[in-house]
Amino acid sequence: MTELFSERQFFLDAFRGTTLAMVYTDWDADPVPCQSLFDVIQQLVQHDSRVILIYPQRYPVAEVLQQAVAPLVPTQLQQADVQALWHWCDHHAVATHGLLLLGLAADSVATFQEGWQSLLLSARFTRLVLLRQLGGVCDQNGRSVSFIQARRLQRLVALTTSQQPWLRQIQFLLNGGVMAISLCRTEDLEQELLTYQGRGTFFSQRHYCLVRRLNWDDLPLAQQLMYHGVQEGYLLSRSMQAMATILFNGYGAFVNGRHLAGICGLLTDPYVDDASGEVVALYTLTRFQGGGIGDDLLRHVKRAARTMRLRQLFACSRHDRAAAFFRRHGFMSVAHDKVPAAKWHQYDGQRRAQLQALLLPLEV
Repeated sequence: MTELFSERQFFLDAFRGTTLAMVYTDWDADPVPCQSLFDVIQQLVQHDSRVILIYPQRYPVAEVLQQAVAPLVPTQLQQADVQALWHWCDHHAVATHGLLLLGLAADSVATFQEGWQSLLLSARFTRLVLLRQLGGVCDQNGRSVSFIQARRLQRLVALTTSQQPWLRQIQFLLNGGVMAISLCRTEDLEQELLTYQGRGTFFSQRHYCLVRRLNWDDLPLAQQLMYHGVQEGYLLSRSMQAMATILFNGYGAFVNGRHLAGICGLLTDPYVDDASGEVVALYTLTRFQGGGIGDDLLRHVKRAARTMRLRQLFACSRHDRAAAFFRRHGFMSVAHDKVPAAKWHQYDGQRRAQLQALLLPLEV
């Protein structure tokens, strides 16, 4: 299986030209900077991003980092205000001086939190990483929650849990203008920022998913996403030709306008005589499952099908969970002979026996 592009490079390019603020939030235990943090900072800065690392002044973070990130020339500010931040950004070359170490003087966790929150909101930073030893948010069963939008966050804040104070702080930041926040452990930073799956909890201010047709420049990324779906067992392994057919007739769900979080194909050419369309390769990244990305994709495909004046949509799946998803969107389980006969032309009989067929009549 050949990868057409570097997943890491994709995310580094996404951060290019931006300023990323990272905050050591733990107060009771000294955070020990680890190799993952050093590696991520170096990669971001060397790809034309700026990193501002904020921490309690009493921690020896600066000394450790200055030794670890040797290719960089970290800057330390004596005054923590917006004007000083802007002066630093305006007067230093990114490639070598793109790291700012900012130790805030504070005598308690409350004053430290007030200090960094006030600074970042005043500076109107839109992307923030909060580093804490406990990592991201867990649900009531102790399972990690990868993705929380503002509406769900509002519901969680209303609950009395040990995580409520953290969630309330994050809600305050989002309401203050921060667009996206990652909450993770220091050692998980690289996976959180530079991989599809992430390793923490990602918070978004609003429902920020845009669904549109895939274009030429999206295709390498979309193909990579299909590979992920095959590896996870959600998608059928297909030939390059079959994959290309899906991609050229596909839609993508883009997070923040650039991160491809899900894909879905709509095949119509084989079923012109039946005025039908087949929904294929519907897949969303694991961390966005449950976040409504799949719903957005399917709703968009249904609208496109009506615009094409199709009489019906159908889908076939061997997964009960996928079949249940389609049924929630109005599809009905039907016998195989109720979908267009062209679907089964030269189709492997053993594979066909494993499939559930689902059909959705459309009102045009």
